[in-house]
Amino acid sequence: MSTAQYLKDLEAANKQYEEQLRKQQLAAEEQIRLQANTEKQILNQASAEAKKSFEDQAQAAYLQRMMAQKVLAEALAHQGYNGGLTESAYIQLANQYGQAYTQASKLLSKEQNEISGKLQSLLQKEAERLSSSRQSYQKKYADLAFAYQKERARLLEQERAAQLKAAAEAAKKQSSSSKSSSKSPSKPNTSSSSASNGYNPSKNNSNKGGGGPTIRYELK
Repeated sequence: MSTAQYLKDLEAANKQYEEQLRKQQLAAEEQIRLQANTEKQILNQASAEAKKSFEDQAQAAYLQRMMAQKVLAEALAHQGYNGGLTESAYIQLANQYGQAYTQASKLLSKEQNEISGKLQSLLQKEAERLSSSRQSYQKKYADLAFAYQKERARLLEQERAAQLKAAAEAAKKQSSSSKSSSKSPSKPNTSSSSASNGYNPSKNNSNKGGGGPTIRYELK
């Protein structure tokens, strides 16, 4: 596989890993939100129940006051009481109702404050978990990018080293070829050399002393 193709595959794999991380991050954040929303619903339900309980208690106290006033009025009338005693009895009933209402209101306020505190703590916890999750995935993205750039740089450096090595070997081979060509000797011309020396195998070679036998060189 060529370096260019390997780099292309490496980039495609890196993008695929980034997409997988993105999906994992979204899923993790969605899970955090779902869990927080579930707890919010529980708290909101508790708040609604607290309000309903207060309303029921307030209504019961009011009905009790009305019933007590009716019974009191009938009893006082039957006994022939009126004036200050009657007014004092009604004030006492009103005070009892007011105390019951105040107590129910304080209980509601206490419960609402507790629920509000839990809700604020829940929202803070949700924000912290989301922030922690994002930081974790940001580190994963950074690690992935670092690994990708490191591998890419390694491949490019490897390709560059191979190119430099190939260029050096080619230059060395060319230099050796040039030196060998310049040092090669030229072949001697034997025919011209023989002619210049007066050598001819077809001629008779006479002995200098004269009268000697004639020797003929014959080519067989």
